[in-house]
Parts: sequence; C-alpha cells; structure tokens
Amino acid sequence: MPSLHQDFYYPQTKAEALALLSEGKERMMPLAGGTAVTLMQRRKEVALVDLWNIGLNTIQEQNGSLAVGAMMTVTELMRHESIQSYAQGALVQACRHLASTSLRNLITIGGNIIQIFNWSDLPPLFLALEAEVELQSQGGSRRTPIETFLSPHPRKNLKPDELLVNVILPPTAQNRYAQFTKFCQNQVNFSLATVATNFRVKDGVIQEARIAAGAVRGRPFRLNELEEMLVDKSLDKATLEAAETMARQVVKPTRTFRASVEYRQNLFAIIVRRHLEAAQSHFSLKG
Repeated sequence: MPSLHQDFYYPQTKAEALALLSEGKERMMPLAGGTAVTLMQRRKEVALVDLWNIGLNTIQEQNGSLAVGAMMTVTELMRHESIQSYAQGALVQACRHLASTSLRNLITIGGNIIQIFNWSDLPPLFLALEAEVELQSQGGSRRTPIETFLSPHPRKNLKPDELLVNVILPPTAQNRYAQFTKFCQNQVNFSLATVATNFRVKDGVIQEARIAAGAVRGRPFRLNELEEMLVDKSLDKATLEAAETMARQVVKPTRTFRASVEYRQNLFAIIVRRHLEAAQSHFSLKG
C-alpha cells in the first residue's frame, strides 16, 4: 500500500508550525515522536509537520505550577531536575515504567496524551494530579483540565489548527500524597492495571481523593464514586477495607486475553488499598 504521508514540513519555530497548521487545516498532521503515527491507518493523504525543533521541550515555572513542554520525551522528563521530587516522585516512577528505553527516547509527553490508548501510562497520573493542558493556535491560547480534554477523545477536542504546547502541573502541597503503580507481566509489556492516586489529608482524615485508572477499560478515567466515599473518612483499617471492596465493584474491567476480569478486579482493588496504606504510613510518620 502506498504511503499517505506525501509531504513533510520542518518548521524551526512555534509560529511557523502554527502557520502551517492554519494554512493546511485538516490536511496537516503534527509529528512528535512518531511511534503512533507509523501505526495509523489513514484514508486520505496528509502532510506531516515535524515539531522537534520548535522549542517545546522545556519545563518552566509559572506561579508555582510547572509548564511541561509537550515535545519533551519521556526520558527528558524523567531526568529533569524539577521533576525528581514532584508529587513524591510519582511522575518519575510513571516515566520509568513507560515502555522500553528506546521508546522512552522517542515518546513525547504530548503524544502520549493526544494518541491515547487504554494502556497509556501518563494520562492516569495527570488525571490524579489535576493537570491542565495548554492549547495554542494563531488565534491565541486556551487552557483546559486534562479530564475535559480526554473526553471523549483528545483528537475530538483539539482543533485542526491547534497544537498541544504544554501540560500544566499544579503546585504540590505538604498535605498531599500522590502515587503511581503499573502492574504488567514485564517492564515493556502492556499494563494489566494502572492506578494513580492523589490524597489530601489533614489530621488523619481524607479531605480530597483523586483516583484514576488506566489499562482496565477504554481510556483512563477517574473513579468518582470511590473518591466521594473516601472524603471525610479516617485513614484507618475500616476505610481501607471499604475502599478495597468498592474498588473491586466499580472498576469493571473489559475482557482481555492477558488476564481474566476477576483477576484484574482483584488486582486493581489491592493496588488501591496499598496506595491508601502508603498514604496512612506517610501521614502518620509526618505527624
């Protein structure tokens, strides 16, 4: 089958890239790491706009938040000084367990969001961290919560002349504790269950809970019912047991040849409980 990627453009600035997207509209396709584009089956000819040289691979502080450039590779993000202690190292942990070393050198932060799959590793953590995305076109820029951007799919929310330029990570606080767990058969295999959590706790009581799931069904999502149940609950044994039971009930994995539904239900519930146990230990040690 002949290639449908007939033309390539190599802008050297963000302004040049946005101008190309504005002129070409739906015919133009931004090219980041290329790991997903090579697998896409398209029915019409497109032109690829290479984004590697337009300056979107930096991290900048903005009023306490971190603006992570969408063209940062997973390896670059994992090694960046400002990320090492962010959210108790949960972001570094997520990057470290994403695919293989060679793929981490290609996969970009923006690409992992735009070309989202049910097993994508970073979106669940961004959901738990309450991240935002910054989108830009020649007409200006806009910010939107990542939860809104992911539903029903990022490509439906990204206009043809827009680029995802930054992922905005909010400031972390002393009374928050974030974690990330990816369970798979080996380092480079698809996840059987991914869990990202972010708890705000005061005096041993959960004030806010953000729990996101990945790789269990469809695209990454939050477990709102479980989150609501945990609010105003003490981090004690009864809460941990209730959370494990509810997590098993509400996660509802789809069928896969890699593991049974029941196995993944139990797996997810156990990870949620372990995250709560870790939060319990963290805040008791701080207290």
